[in-house]
Amino acid sequence: MLESWKVGKLENWKIRQMQKSPEIVGAFVRIFSYVN
Repeated sequence: MLESWKVGKLENWKIRQMQKSPEIVGAFVRIFSYVN
């Protein structure tokens, strides 16, 4: 339950960041995917 909450917060954060700066989010998504 807590994990899904954190994932939801992360998704919201990624969406907000994407609206500000697609380049930073692209890098973050690559790093996040690599970590997983």
